[in-house]
Amino acid sequence: MKKRMLQVGLVVALVAVAIMHRGRSALPETPREAIDALFKAASEGDDAAYLALLDGEVRRSLSSTRAQLGVSAFRESLRRSAAGMKGLATTEAEGLEADTVTMDVEIVFEDRNERQQIALAPKGNGWIITGIGKAEVIKPSIPYGTPVFGE
Repeated sequence: MKKRMLQVGLVVALVAVAIMHRGRSALPETPREAIDALFKAASEGDDAAYLALLDGEVRRSLSSTRAQLGVSAFRESLRRSAAGMKGLATTEAEGLEADTVTMDVEIVFEDRNERQQIALAPKGNGWIITGIGKAEVIKPSIPYGTPVFGE
């Protein structure tokens, strides 16, 4: 009887673990949600969540970078890349391919804006990032947060 209880308890524990992990591995439902999740993972230094949102060459490249830097340094690099971010704007780019979506992304910082394109593809019931373009840095003529009206 004790052996049977142990077996049942083990099965229940395994099912509970599977249910808890099911939600974590689910991909975002829209391209915009995938981009938001990528920047959220970067700001938190969550390398596992960050890499889980990537596929193909971009994932292989960043996994290699993580292996070279070490996990701690890679996490800190992710945090630094998103530090000071004030806003994030996404728009769908022109000339989309049938099986991918390319989004124009503008990241607003206090002293600069960064523009880049991110390619995404459907995977299962969600979206995964398949490419990240080089960021173009733009210095705004009026820094973020500057009052525009006199008091």
